[in-house]
Amino acid sequence: MDVKELANKYRSEIPSNLSDIEFLKAVYIKLAHEKAFDEKYYFGNSGTIKKIYKLAQKNKNSRVAGKEKRTIICCSLSYEIEHLLEELGYKCFVTPYFEIGDHVFPIVVLDDGTQIKYDLQKDLENIQTHCRTQFFATIDRDDFSYNLHVFDDDEQFKVDKAIGYVDSIEDYKDSDIENLDKKIAENPDATIWQKLNLILSDTRVNDISKDTGYIECYRYYTKRLLPRYFTTKEFTAKVHVITCSRQTSNNDSNNEIEFTNCIYVDDKSAPQAVYMFSRVHNKYILTPYENLIKLEEEGLIIGNKYPSNGSKKLKKELNIYKSEKDLSMNNLDDSNFQKC
Repeated sequence: MDVKELANKYRSEIPSNLSDIEFLKAVYIKLAHEKAFDEKYYFGNSGTIKKIYKLAQKNKNSRVAGKEKRTIICCSLSYEIEHLLEELGYKCFVTPYFEIGDHVFPIVVLDDGTQIKYDLQKDLENIQTHCRTQFFATIDRDDFSYNLHVFDDDEQFKVDKAIGYVDSIEDYKDSDIENLDKKIAENPDATIWQKLNLILSDTRVNDISKDTGYIECYRYYTKRLLPRYFTTKEFTAKVHVITCSRQTSNNDSNNEIEFTNCIYVDDKSAPQAVYMFSRVHNKYILTPYENLIKLEEEGLIIGNKYPSNGSKKLKKELNIYKSEKDLSMNNLDDSNFQKC
């Protein structure tokens, strides 16, 4: 679908009685559910990043090239938004970049000259997990060279309610996370593993939409949730989120990846198990080492995106577990042989 077709689609789907701000926010929300950040760029080395960024810049004036793709980076999405909003009758420009990899974003200019920040790439995670947006009609310390209009939380809520994103404050995922804060505070003596169980067993906090992108889901846990409840030392040395993959069918390379990451706790409080995030079930599943080893035998790759201390530690622990189990089985066989 090219930009013109997408504009016509949104015109037909979004109510015509909305204000400019409400209409722009409705487009913002809808487009967020159709895009996902490029995992090759996110996990890529400098060469990969440079290649993808240059291609996005090369296609910046095209209203067709790459626009049908779900995966984006900041500049490819920004230029698509620029063209889309122009098709919808709004003035828009994209902030300049000075070096490969610089973050850019669109700014919408209303008829009265009001400038609105429209940084959808940074809000993909928030929208896909149904949190408050943080980069629509806001301002950061690096944005002061632009005359941006800022909406406070109350104004943002009124717009979100008008377009049907939420009906009440409690509908934001942020409210569920605040309730989890209280639950965690009520268990000050919880071990690292117990705290992880509390986090991952909260059904509302872990209610993730099927259209949530790989990186958006990964960041929701690694940037928003886990660092919120674990100290920096715990999160860097004890709680490891390890990328992994196994396709739903080994015979079809186009099939959905079933497992995207696992959470391994390197602590004496933890059992011999990890939490595996399954895209099929769309949640973390407690997986004993024995089952994890079987998944490896069936093609699961641990640490597939980049090697880390966590993946090395987990692989070492799995090898120890297998050795101990083999030894136990050998001893059992010897015992049975002696009885015979």
